[in-house]
Amino acid sequence: MDQLFVLLVFVTLGVIYVAAIVYAFVQISRTLTLNRVERWVWVLSVLFFPLVAALVWFIAGPHPVGPRLGNHDWRGPTLNGAAHR
Repeated sequence: MDQLFVLLVFVTLGVIYVAAIVYAFVQISRTLTLNRVERWVWVLSVLFFPLVAALVWFIAGPHPVGPRLGNHDWRGPTLNGAAHR
């Protein structure tokens, strides 16, 4: 009886683990605020550090630190919301 309980606990934890990683990949692919470089950094992070990266994604979101990667205009928004030229 104890072995069955332990097996059930491990199977449940395994399913939750895989579901969290799949959910993180889906959210990474669907997030529109990520550019190509940021998306690849997240994908590689989830591939190589699945539990840590998935938890960081769930807790802190797609931009857990201030600076963004890739080609962005660092001058900020204009008064009327248009892009800088």
